[in-house]
Amino acid sequence: MHASSEPKTKKMKRTIILTAIIALAASFASAQQTSGTIVYEITTDVEKMMKWFMPDRKMDTYSWKEEWKFRKSKAELKFTASETLYEPIVEETMDRWGGATEEHTIYSNKDKNKVCYVIRQMGKLSIVDDSIPKMKWKVTNAMKEVAGHICMSATYNDTIMGQEITAWFALDMPIPYGPDVYHGLPGMILQIDLYGGGQIYAAKTITMSDTPVKIDKPKYKKKTKTMTVDEYNALVYKFMQDMKKRPGPMMF
Repeated sequence: MHASSEPKTKKMKRTIILTAIIALAASFASAQQTSGTIVYEITTDVEKMMKWFMPDRKMDTYSWKEEWKFRKSKAELKFTASETLYEPIVEETMDRWGGATEEHTIYSNKDKNKVCYVIRQMGKLSIVDDSIPKMKWKVTNAMKEVAGHICMSATYNDTIMGQEITAWFALDMPIPYGPDVYHGLPGMILQIDLYGGGQIYAAKTITMSDTPVKIDKPKYKKKTKTMTVDEYNALVYKFMQDMKKRPGPMMF
């Protein structure tokens, strides 16, 4: 009887501890600034990412250019208590497949429960205008330091890409935002690990502001057709499945 109840007791204690830590951090930081700018460095191990994506496919390593194996780019997140704007630093950035992009803007407004994506990928422009999607995170008890902040980890089951995403959120920044489309944790997400570690978003500089930073919703032509988050995810899923079906070795 005691043996069977022990795991539940441990789980309950861990939940209580995690809740207390988050509540304490939120209480401590409640009087702090809630606006600023974060620069993320995005490190992509292209070969590792593609091997994760298609583990059964032959990888023609001879075709890999040495400078393509590891890519580094940067992106900027501006945030206030209610809005965020995430954009690549264009002159330095590459998209997730290693090609240059000028459009990958993610805007959110928590008060209005709205998101807007303006993304051009593989030559096609997609514009999403929808309510903020919910992300079901599972908080763990792992902790580490990122950009000078003590962070706790959480995982998310990404059914579109078929991966488990790991996020690291700051306990002393009780703001539910993060890079790209990632959000919904009780602290600012300072690091995201994707594709089995093949791609990592990590905060490098954090600049807080006493006054709200200026954030403008992305503009696009009024006649432009928009889509929902689910419709956009369906397009991404189809693209990924089509890519997997391409014959022959992966060559870059």
